[in-house]
Amino acid sequence: MNITLNGQAFDFQGRTIEDLIRETAPQKPFAVALNTAFVAKSAYADTLIGDNDQIEIVRPVVGG
Repeated sequence: MNITLNGQAFDFQGRTIEDLIRETAPQKPFAVALNTAFVAKSAYADTLIGDNDQIEIVRPVVGG
């Protein structure tokens, strides 16, 4: 399925946020948003991704 990951087209073969995290292996710590809504880590396995969804995997910015 075609999704947008961090602003780029991405061909994703999984079904859930957990599958996407496993496939992309982002550096920790990170947060995930699906169609601009935050997804709690406890919900990764149950959160389904659909065709044309927009996912952002972001790292926190620290400093001042």
